[in-house]
Amino acid sequence: MSSPSTEYDAESIKQASKSLSGLLGFAQEVLTARSKIQMEMSSGLGVFREQDISGLPGIHLDAEDGAWLRLDRQRTTRPPEPEEHVAEFVADLANDPDKRPELLPAISREVTIEEASDLEEAGLLRSENVRELMEDGKTLKEWVKVTLHVEDFLEVQQGFEAYITGPWARWSEAEKPVRKAIKLYNTLFTLHSAT
Repeated sequence: MSSPSTEYDAESIKQASKSLSGLLGFAQEVLTARSKIQMEMSSGLGVFREQDISGLPGIHLDAEDGAWLRLDRQRTTRPPEPEEHVAEFVADLANDPDKRPELLPAISREVTIEEASDLEEAGLLRSENVRELMEDGKTLKEWVKVTLHVEDFLEVQQGFEAYITGPWARWSEAEKPVRKAIKLYNTLFTLHSAT
């Protein structure tokens, strides 16, 4: 019994080699093009990875209606206000969850002479930080300008620390993912508008 012929003619081998070479060349081009597109996107348009956007508020992946991505528009919120006695010593209550507010080292206030006297008696005002007030070239007799140093106000320092570790920290943690979702929304909207 003879076995099936395993002989190939030279032309068939040449044709198969050419086809294989073409296929490998195509695969190489696809991989090169894919790398180029990712590099171009990462350098300007953005790269959006599922693990980076999954779980952000208003982001729906693989929705039931077949959409692979749906975004609900989010709104920023402002940080909560500290208590009034603390607020006047806060340098800048920025609307930025990554920027922790800071206390001013000192503030100036115009107060009556009686108020200045009470502050000094309570140990909250140093006598060298009291100045006369002038109006129309005349000294005001009932009012003075005082400089209050935060280091003299233990209650303000404690209130600020309670605010930063409490209400502000909770707002910041809740607001950070909202800001990421808004940034994604704006980026995708810009990309969509450019097409």
